[in-house]
Amino acid sequence: PMETHVFHASAFEGTVAESDEMRPAWFPEDAIPLEKMWPDDEHWYPAFLRGEKFVGTFWFDREKKITRHELEVVETLPARADGL
Repeated sequence: PMETHVFHASAFEGTVAESDEMRPAWFPEDAIPLEKMWPDDEHWYPAFLRGEKFVGTFWFDREKKITRHELEVVETLPARADGL
């Protein structure tokens, strides 16, 4: 299993750098290339862009296709067991 947390940053300092996992790119909100992203992004990204908080679980098969998903927009995020 993989746990992922999504963060929003409206400003940064420093230099954006490419990594093995990602090449940074900026797009207008109405032109985000969801078809080139992980398949779950099309489900949660609209809520993210609206500034909503959400909790979700996505199950993938070996071909990275979603076999099941749950996504809920919430008022507050649940507390984490590790206290962070």
